[in-house]
Amino acid sequence: MNKSYYKKLSNRRFLHNLQRKRWRKAYRYAKLLKRLDDKRINNQNKKNKKYFKVNVPRIFSLEKNHEETLQFYTTLDSAVRNGYRIDLDMSDVEVLEPHCLLYLLSRLDYYKTTLKFFYMTGNSPRKRIPNEMLTSSGFFNYVRVKNSFANISNDNILEIMSGTIVDEAKALKIREFASSKLGDMSVMVKQGIYSTVIECMANTNNHAYKSSTTLPKNISTNKWWVMAHCATANEEDESRRQVKFIFLDNGRGIPQTILPKFKGLFFNNDGEVLELAFNGKYKSSTKHNWRGKGLPKIYKLFKSHYIENLSVISNNGRFIANNSITKKLQDKFHGTMLMWDFKKQNQITGLLDD
Repeated sequence: MNKSYYKKLSNRRFLHNLQRKRWRKAYRYAKLLKRLDDKRINNQNKKNKKYFKVNVPRIFSLEKNHEETLQFYTTLDSAVRNGYRIDLDMSDVEVLEPHCLLYLLSRLDYYKTTLKFFYMTGNSPRKRIPNEMLTSSGFFNYVRVKNSFANISNDNILEIMSGTIVDEAKALKIREFASSKLGDMSVMVKQGIYSTVIECMANTNNHAYKSSTTLPKNISTNKWWVMAHCATANEEDESRRQVKFIFLDNGRGIPQTILPKFKGLFFNNDGEVLELAFNGKYKSSTKHNWRGKGLPKIYKLFKSHYIENLSVISNNGRFIANNSITKKLQDKFHGTMLMWDFKKQNQITGLLDD
């Protein structure tokens, strides 16, 4: 082979490499233009996206108006997932239960954590009593607002608290709040309050959520929310004083954490599954013998007449301990909500003995 051949080969390689470099540069430039164009379109869509007005029920309560209230959350969830800006109208609310605020905060926090775009505006109730409940509950500690709302201090309300781990300090705070409102309690009863709150927190951290998730590793949704308030219908009769307690996590829910074959073989109603969970007739999904005892402990407190109005809502079921009522819900409840009332009474012995 002569020199001319190698020269031609070298020229071909040079032209080939030059062409590849030009193609790569053109490809990167086209990709950059597409990314900028997509960003411009997304920004334009956000500006043009219409508001979707969601009216909060007049009776905003899962106990007094559960069908309409759950339908409200379903409508809100659908509008958010369809990319609408939310206009939350609370102006006509006449009855505002704290547990509904807790669940609303849970859903809003979930949207902000998992969705790329979420925006909401709204107003407050016109009626004085629900408006005071909204402003004194600590709701605005977790929601950013343009117009400042004056937080009203109320000694009968333990403001909303949240966390992702077992928080002993907050559990103690709940115990001391109940003790301060209901008077002297035995050490055993105080320990009962503390241990049930700790169990709820541990349940959220251990198996209320799947171990694997499609979310990025730096994003965590294993969050619990808790609130308590004192109902003082008669200030002169302290024996009628009660502390209402609400605990919520927005995880998978109790029915979904129970072993699938156990549920699938025997039950079609989530309410019946919840009843068995309180009776301790199931295995925890963690498969540890020491897990899954929190609900039976709470149920023992109820049967001993220390707590009243015990109920739980999870997935498509509800269990009301009074008269052992189970209900099937048409609209799904995301997570698990426990509610009960502490009442003032004499010391109870042997309440939590296994």
